[in-house]
Amino acid sequence: MSIYLRLTPATKDVLYQLYCATEDVWGLQLSRRAGRPTGTVYPLLDRLEREEFVQSRWDDDSRRAGPRRRLYVLTPAGRVWVQQKLKLSAKVTKQQHSKGVDYDTPKTTRQSQSHPSTSNQTCLV
Repeated sequence: MSIYLRLTPATKDVLYQLYCATEDVWGLQLSRRAGRPTGTVYPLLDRLEREEFVQSRWDDDSRRAGPRRRLYVLTPAGRVWVQQKLKLSAKVTKQQHSKGVDYDTPKTTRQSQSHPSTSNQTCLV
């Protein structure tokens, strides 16, 4: 596996939400939790799945009306990779701050009002 992903604030937000998810999540749900557009989330999920850091499957809930959802979950290797990347990112950010570089705070600290379950989420990497 040789994946190159720039760790932009948007990428970190999506990775953080995948890491913190307690169950499989669908793309739109992940987009809302991360506060990022679907045009950012779905290409990232595709790259992560090609590198086997994420697994996806079709939702088989026939009781739900509407189109089927594609559900995503981190693989064990993906969890380790995300944890390493987010920790590395935190070290780099601290170094940039100590040098006086202005660095945007990732949106992972935001509370999502459209998903009350994420407002109580305390997932720390």
